[in-house]
Amino acid sequence: MSLDQNIYERLGQLEKADLRRTLLSLEGPTGPYAVIGGRKFVNLCSNDYLALAGDPRLIKAAGACAEKWGAGAGASRLVTGNLVCHEELEEEIASFLGYEAALCFGSGYHANTGLIPALAGEGDLLLSDELNHASIIDGCRLSKARRLTFRHRDMDDLENLFKKHRRGARHAIVLTESVFSMDGDAPDFAALSGICEKYDATLIVDEAHALGVVGDGRGMIAASNLQNRVAAVVGTFGKAFGAFGAFVACSKNMREFLINTARSAIFSTALPPPVVGAALEAVRIVKVQGAELTRRLAANARALVDAARTAGFDVPDPAGAIVPVIIGGEKETLRAAHDLYERGVLARGIRPPTVPKGSSRLRLTASAGHTNADIQIISDAFGQLKIA
Repeated sequence: MSLDQNIYERLGQLEKADLRRTLLSLEGPTGPYAVIGGRKFVNLCSNDYLALAGDPRLIKAAGACAEKWGAGAGASRLVTGNLVCHEELEEEIASFLGYEAALCFGSGYHANTGLIPALAGEGDLLLSDELNHASIIDGCRLSKARRLTFRHRDMDDLENLFKKHRRGARHAIVLTESVFSMDGDAPDFAALSGICEKYDATLIVDEAHALGVVGDGRGMIAASNLQNRVAAVVGTFGKAFGAFGAFVACSKNMREFLINTARSAIFSTALPPPVVGAALEAVRIVKVQGAELTRRLAANARALVDAARTAGFDVPDPAGAIVPVIIGGEKETLRAAHDLYERGVLARGIRPPTVPKGSSRLRLTASAGHTNADIQIISDAFGQLKIA
């Protein structure tokens, strides 16, 4: 059997199991709305939480940066790709979050797969929440450290692992998200940071779904004044900040170490100047308008919860902008997504292996750009939803 024939058969197996994915062709910017086939939908799938991706201020800033610095950086940071605009963005985001320094990466995936193997090696111990993002999981796999997972947000399980395995490890690092990407919940950071201090462990937090969303937009760690207890924050410019790329906010020493050891930064072309310009403008907007934008976003997330609960779904209170509507089966989830689509609401089904078997869901994401009229459309659509 040829490789192409094997691929064809495997695609057929995915189709039969209701697990095959397809791409949507959007005819305009992503954000609170999506245009598909000439039809406008209320979009509940975008991570553009603050509706900044299509904001004229970001577009203008991207163009200005392109005119000054060009369309691309032309090289990796360590060769000739380190532009002044990169350093300006890093200084701005570090200051905003209350850290000494920051280092940009090509994406959140690059950040985690660069950061974790750089910090943890043979003789070290990594403890990762079982529902952490794939980029954290793969970063752990790339490391030569011993890797253990603890039950989701379960501090007793984490402490038991420390009791059994901490003594033999040189360094220990605990890895978690602040707002989890599929469940939309958050850890108890007071308890988590306390356990890390008790066992002399370093805490690293991925704030991808909390930055621009929680508090005044600085994320959960800054909102809780935990910067001195969290060694590094991983964040992205591609979600609430409406641009692209990611960063690690940390100490100056860690930044210098990552410049020399994080392979995903060393061996990648630096972020394109237009992206840097847009991200920098977004950070400055959130610094000024963050409290107002996050209040609007929280109200809309609350409205999504109310719509789902009124329709009979058991939906938890959101820690951020993510509202998981768990349906269970793959076929039923796809049917629900299709029914909402027919009523003008875009909410794609999330299925295994992204989520565990039996927990397929509609992962709804609120936007600060959704209007009262949009919320009514969503509520009406959910009110007519029937799950067999």
